[in-house]
Amino acid sequence: MRLLVTHLTRMTYPRICVAGLDLETAAHVRPVRTAADPLTLSDTREHGGMFVLGGVADLGPMTPCGSPPETEDHRYDPRTAEFAHMASEDEIWSMLRTVASNDLHEIFGPELRTVGDTYAVDVGAGRASLGCLRARQPLDLYVGSAAGKPRLRLALPLAGHDRDLAVTDLRLFTADFSAPNGEAVQEINEKLKGAEEILLSVGLSRPFPRTEPRHWLQVNTIFSR
Repeated sequence: MRLLVTHLTRMTYPRICVAGLDLETAAHVRPVRTAADPLTLSDTREHGGMFVLGGVADLGPMTPCGSPPETEDHRYDPRTAEFAHMASEDEIWSMLRTVASNDLHEIFGPELRTVGDTYAVDVGAGRASLGCLRARQPLDLYVGSAAGKPRLRLALPLAGHDRDLAVTDLRLFTADFSAPNGEAVQEINEKLKGAEEILLSVGLSRPFPRTEPRHWLQVNTIFSR
């Protein structure tokens, strides 16, 4: 399988999450290995690995291993996988537009529900955990806080209401993931203000509790032009 990387996500340092689009079918796929061998920063091109946003990785044969809502999980063998090439900007946008939707429920199904000022899916429910959302202005990318720690958030209008989504775009954090990178956040905000088109790679988190364990909606990558 040749995968165009469209999601590159910060998790708990040094772990990352990678996902993208199968160039043949345009299906969302999340490459994984095993619980004992998670993806980390060392798997990115910057650190000697094969994954980079907008890059194409040739992952060889893959085995579906997901369960709802993480139906996109596919196991691959790093010994037979390699970086192929960088896609052009036009190629990236063409693929994203192919799968983009105006409606979160079209992406994630009716199991996605409002929880406070954001969205979540119950553990074991749902049909998908990855997608691409067409976003409308106005958007506000800002640094908030939770449990005494800085958190990157995106406020955007959805279904007639302002929603507040966590942002996990790897490009927007310091090298140790401890805090948002203020310079990178400002640069993205400036691009958003003048953008004619904005697409958000969105996904559901691995389950973790706020009041109870759920898969929480987050913005994995921001694309604008």
